[in-house]
Amino acid sequence: EAMERLSEIAAGAIAVEDKYDGIRAQLHCDGGRVAIFGRDANEISVALPEIVGAASQLTESVVIDGEIVALDEGMPLAASAVQSRLRGAETTLTVRERISMQFVAFDLIALDDRLLIGSSLEDRRTALAALALDERCEGLIRVAPQQAAQSIDDIEAAFIAARMRGSEGVVLKSTTAPYAPGRRGSAWLKLRSEEHTS
Repeated sequence: EAMERLSEIAAGAIAVEDKYDGIRAQLHCDGGRVAIFGRDANEISVALPEIVGAASQLTESVVIDGEIVALDEGMPLAASAVQSRLRGAETTLTVRERISMQFVAFDLIALDDRLLIGSSLEDRRTALAALALDERCEGLIRVAPQQAAQSIDDIEAAFIAARMRGSEGVVLKSTTAPYAPGRRGSAWLKLRSEEHTS
């Protein structure tokens, strides 16, 4: 598997994204109706009204894979801050004003009447970018930045930059791979600092 990753890097078929310390989720939108589901398929929309409100601006029917992250004055917080919101522990206006929730989109599973799981990541990301989520959703839903890795040095530089932004590390993704439902498969490889072990 390691040799396969190295050959993909050499071929320019590896994309690098930040590894966010948040909660994996799916965002479902259909004609203004919005639902957010956690990894266990439980709906968590009621705990995230700001994200639901932003997503309701979308007119397309979409299923988006991503991560819900908590931000304090723009800096990412640990996943426990998101979990507290989901448990209803952080409900005061003061806390909500200071700690905002954001949906970071990194994959597009379905668009209108098309299921995209058989398409390559490169094609899915192109379709995701075309939705212009960053501009349409008031900054509460944004597309995860992604860059191509041409060498190990590129990956090392991306890792350092991600850590400086407050992310856990980076995720390496095969741009030619189809979507793998459920947990991350062999097409994804996480690189994190030693302080993050989960």
